[in-house]
Amino acid sequence: DKANPKRVEVLKGALLLMEEMRAKNLNVKLCLGEFLLKGWRATKLA
Repeated sequence: DKANPKRVEVLKGALLLMEEMRAKNLNVKLCLGEFLLKGWRATKLA
């Protein structure tokens, strides 16, 4: 299973988002989970 470039972007975005949220001390897991879910759906629709 080769890495889908769009999924790689999604993961990179997720990591950035995680750092941002850690700085803001938000609920990282909840937000990250939603972000990944949306990203994965987007890659499937694309």
